[in-house]
Amino acid sequence: MYIGLEMKGWVNRGFLQIWPKNVRIKNLFWIAGSTAWWCSPSLDIACTEHEDCIQKAQERFNRWRQEPDNVNIVPPNLRSVVYCTAVSYGGEDVWNFLWERYKAAQVASEKDKFMYALACAREPWLLTRYLNWSLTSDSGIRRQDGSYVFRSVGAKLYGRDLTFNYVRDKWDAIFKR
Repeated sequence: MYIGLEMKGWVNRGFLQIWPKNVRIKNLFWIAGSTAWWCSPSLDIACTEHEDCIQKAQERFNRWRQEPDNVNIVPPNLRSVVYCTAVSYGGEDVWNFLWERYKAAQVASEKDKFMYALACAREPWLLTRYLNWSLTSDSGIRRQDGSYVFRSVGAKLYGRDLTFNYVRDKWDAIFKR
């Protein structure tokens, strides 16, 4: 499995050198169940501070962005990593593109991946807009998915405090929804 991932460019040899020698790579892949685990030692779904992983994810995302109907560009088991990394390092343009893909998605599991990835933004105003839209009935976010937006944004480093303050400040509007 390592060789296949290395050939695809998803595993950085230097990154693997930080793991203890007595830990078997095969077992780690079996436990993790996804290459996403390799991209982030914090177990978050993004290539946090690993330049090679960030670059590969952005390349995949940009290729997919050119052909958004080609489902083979980003393999299903890497979509969460690629989407989240692209949003995290891509700014408003990438966020807006993924938002449009979310609204057009017909498959619930894809919508979930898009919703989670949209919460990966680092810009507070994008996260605030996302939280606002989760409370707006005509935004495209279903009412039952509003809590998922709050959980996703609140689970991220850049959204944790923002979500707390948002809930505190907008408690009445949230409670009425």
